[in-house]
Amino acid sequence: MTLGTALAIVVATLLFAVGCIMVSRRAAARRPIFRDPGMSSEVRNDLMFAVTILLGFLLLIAMTHYESSGEASVNEARAVVALASSADGISNPVLRRRIQHDAVCYARAVLQDDWTAGDTSAVGGEAGGSLRADFRLNEMSRSVSAAVRAGYDYDALMSGDNDVRTNRAARLYDGAPFSTALWVISGLSVALLLLMAAMLLATEYAWVQYLIVGSTALILAFMLALIGAFSRPFSGEAPLPMVSPVVMQTALGDIGQYVNNDPIVMRSCRSTGVADVPGAARG
Repeated sequence: MTLGTALAIVVATLLFAVGCIMVSRRAAARRPIFRDPGMSSEVRNDLMFAVTILLGFLLLIAMTHYESSGEASVNEARAVVALASSADGISNPVLRRRIQHDAVCYARAVLQDDWTAGDTSAVGGEAGGSLRADFRLNEMSRSVSAAVRAGYDYDALMSGDNDVRTNRAARLYDGAPFSTALWVISGLSVALLLLMAAMLLATEYAWVQYLIVGSTALILAFMLALIGAFSRPFSGEAPLPMVSPVVMQTALGDIGQYVNNDPIVMRSCRSTGVADVPGAARG
């Protein structure tokens, strides 16, 4: 979620709360719709409790998914470096450099495509996946299979390839945003709470009503913005929380240092002779 979207949620919630107060005061003519202050207080408290529990539950789920996607991103980057380093034991320089180069190309595809694909991706969708990264991952797996067939270390190479795939899948799965239905339920709950709070607040002082309902709206809007940011970890914008691709950028640098920036390993991924994915960004 971008900072502008978060601010729009806060402003819209506050404006809705102000509108509810103005309508309730005009309709009630300085009298609460429920004239029993005790009953009004109980209804408000029940509504506040229910909506707060709902938003708190959604926020907990969003934070859990955010942390899981961040952890998977770190593990994915480590797995790419581990695969490239395990290939160093291959005596055949062609196979060794092919695997390491494919690891470099996969890391570049993740950096250049996964975090910018967004809604346009047919693979990861809003979770941040891309067709090109999937393509590069398959190329890397084919290189690993070729080395295994040639008689090189089966366990280390296959385990490394499997770790990359597993953590990529975890990153995409845990980074998936909430469904529209959950957002509709959350929005309706907040709107109902603000409406009832404005209608049931028994006070003849307008500034008190604006202060109480406005502060409630601000807290709820802040919770909605946080849920939105945590539930879309790859499309965040500072100062909102976001999963940064810097870990994969670091992994790419580590591979370069490990192979002493071998020009064959670090060459452009377009020079492999493999056709680019149709419609995918070149990297």
